[in-house]
Amino acid sequence: DDVLAFICDFIGTAVLSHVCSSLWHTLEGKYLEAVIPTTTQGDAGFKHLMLKIGVCSSRLRTLSLDLSSLCPIGVAELSGLTQCIQTAPALTSLSLWLQGTGLNTEGAEALAVLGATPNLSALMLSLADNRIRGKGVRMLAQALTKIPHLRVLSLNLTRNDLRDGDAQSLCELQSAPSLQTLSLSLNHNSLGAPDVQSLAQLKFVPQLRSLELELWGNNLSDGEAQVLMELVEAPQLRTLRLDLRSMRLGVCDAAALGGLQRAPALRTLSLLLDNSKFGDDAVVALASGLQHAPLLSRLTISLKSLKCGALGPQAAQSLSQLQDAPSMEQLVLHLWGSDLGGSGAAAFKGFSARNGTFTFKSWIGF
Repeated sequence: DDVLAFICDFIGTAVLSHVCSSLWHTLEGKYLEAVIPTTTQGDAGFKHLMLKIGVCSSRLRTLSLDLSSLCPIGVAELSGLTQCIQTAPALTSLSLWLQGTGLNTEGAEALAVLGATPNLSALMLSLADNRIRGKGVRMLAQALTKIPHLRVLSLNLTRNDLRDGDAQSLCELQSAPSLQTLSLSLNHNSLGAPDVQSLAQLKFVPQLRSLELELWGNNLSDGEAQVLMELVEAPQLRTLRLDLRSMRLGVCDAAALGGLQRAPALRTLSLLLDNSKFGDDAVVALASGLQHAPLLSRLTISLKSLKCGALGPQAAQSLSQLQDAPSMEQLVLHLWGSDLGGSGAAAFKGFSARNGTFTFKSWIGF
């Protein structure tokens, strides 16, 4: 039973509880997943959920709740839920879907109670399409840094009308002592150059190994993404994903992103640059830098629907040479809608397997 309980801890589900009655009693109440339906019975469902969590509180290990149908969710109800959750002594993994539930500063304050959850190691908060900003962002970030064993954090604040200073508040996370994997989805807000400068300070998160920054649809212009090159100073960063789609980025930004090759531990890099102002010069600057990354083994670059319309043979040649990076094992290029023409596409004919380990995938528009 102990071995099977450890397996369930790892996969985060009570599926093995259905094997036999013995395992049912061993695992019942440790792994709870619930979705409140979009019906007039939503309030009743929420009350039943609160009772269930209360009964299971002492045994609960993994909790996943989708409350996005409760629009709006009352602050009193949310406060009651978070206070109940934070008293669960064995809880290690928590996922909350609260997108579009009308949360504001008071809602963020209710969520900040989770900072007192004693053994939480993985937390996912989906808070898209709300009104959490300013003081609310600051309280939430400060609370998250107080979770002593938090190793994995995913925070979605898409379409919350984040503005100047909100990104600085999120940089409180650099004080999180155990954080290793961080995902911030900040798409479609009103963030600009000073905010990206602030986000670059996440390089100081002491144990950071994996970082995902989604900034799609914010207010960055030519030259204002260069500061992201400071992430090379994160000494243990192995995996990096940057979503910079639909921004007015140019050559200087491309060269800075190419400079990520100097990150001392970087193995996996994904750059989403669709619908940018990149032309041949920018693509060459990007690819020429990354070609010399010493440890980079997996690289994904998305350059779909570039505003220049077409990439010439020089840009295509530079992209094709990425396979020659010293440790490259997998190269994925998304070029759909960025016309290469015959001469540009010819540059990709030289791709070949290297020692049976190299993988190349491309989606190319002509």
